[in-house]
Amino acid sequence: MVYVLYKKIDMTKRKDYSEEFKRNAILLSTKHGVKTTAKSLGVSVSCLYRWRRFYQDFQTSTDEENRSYDEILKENRALEKQIRLIKAVNEQLKKFQS
Repeated sequence: MVYVLYKKIDMTKRKDYSEEFKRNAILLSTKHGVKTTAKSLGVSVSCLYRWRRFYQDFQTSTDEENRSYDEILKENRALEKQIRLIKAVNEQLKKFQS
C-alpha cells in the first residue's frame, strides 16, 4: 500500500512593501550586509538586491535634481560665458572668412 501526502501550497499574494521600508532596508543592508538584513526583515536576498539596484539607478538619475539653486546658477553663468566666447569667435571667423 502506498500513501501519497500532498502538501498544501500557500498561494497568497506577494507582499507589497512601502517605499520607506525599501529605503530603510537598503540603508540597513549597506551597514550590516545583504544576507543579514534580508534574514532579519524577512525578505529574500534577491529582492533586497533588486531594490538596491533600482534605487541606485534612480539615485544616479536624480543627482542632478538634488543640486542646490546656487550650484545651478553658477553653472548657468559659466555656460553663458562659454556661449558668449563661442559667439565672439564665430564672428571673428566670419569676418576673417569674407
